[in-house]
Amino acid sequence: PNAMFIVTEEQKALLSGTKNLVVKSGNSYASENIQLVDGYDVNTLLTIDAEAVSYSRDNGYSGLQTFVAPFTASMPAGAKVYGFIDKNTEGLFFQEVAQIAAGTPYLIKGSTGVNLSATNTTVHFNIDDEEGDDATFRATYKAVTAGVIGGNVYILDDNNTFRKAAAGAAIGAFRAYVTSSGALSKMAVVLGETDGIRSIENGEWRIENYDYYNIAGQRVSGDYKGIVIKNGKKVRL
Repeated sequence: PNAMFIVTEEQKALLSGTKNLVVKSGNSYASENIQLVDGYDVNTLLTIDAEAVSYSRDNGYSGLQTFVAPFTASMPAGAKVYGFIDKNTEGLFFQEVAQIAAGTPYLIKGSTGVNLSATNTTVHFNIDDEEGDDATFRATYKAVTAGVIGGNVYILDDNNTFRKAAAGAAIGAFRAYVTSSGALSKMAVVLGETDGIRSIENGEWRIENYDYYNIAGQRVSGDYKGIVIKNGKKVRL
C-alpha cells in the first residue's frame, strides 16, 4: 500500500490518478497525492514535495500508542499527542505538544483511529530521534525486531508501560520504541499536560506551570544546568 511509483513527466500522463505517483525532475521529486497506510513498510528515503499527503490508521485503540508521520500536521481530532522529554525518577517523561513534526516519534492518547493530512508540504522518511540523558525515543517506517535494533529496547504495552523487549519482539511500521543504556524490566510513562504533570500509573504527581521545571517535576531557576521545560518545550540550560 505504501509503494512509491517513480516516473518521468511523460510517464505521469499514462498513470493519471494513481496514488503515490512521484515525478522525478532532475534531482527533485514531486507528487500530487501521497497516501500512506499505517502498519505497512515504506521502502524509500526520498524527500518529496507533495500537493497533498495523508496518513491513516483506521483501527481504534485505548490508552496510549506510539506513532511517527513523515510530514508536519495538525492535531488529530479527539486525541492528545505527547513528545519525549527525558527519563526521570518516575519513568519516561512526555510533554503534550501542539503540532506534529515530520519524522518525530510521539505518544498519542485517544479512542479512535488517526487520520492526518496536509497540503503543499514536504514528505521525508528520515527519523529525528528524541535523545535524553539515559533514554532515546526512536521510530521506524519499516517493521523491525528488537534483536535487529540491539541493546536494551523497550516497547509500549497495553498497560501504558514501556517494557524491555525480547529479541524477537516486533515493532511495526510507523511505530516508536525506547532504547536505554540501563537494563530495567520496565519504565513507567509520565505525561505532562497543558495544566501540569501527572503520572499515568498513580494519577497524583502534579506540579504547577512555572517558567522552568526539571524532569523530576521540581521548579528550578534560570541558573539550573541541564534539561528543563519552559512553556511546554524542552530546552537545555
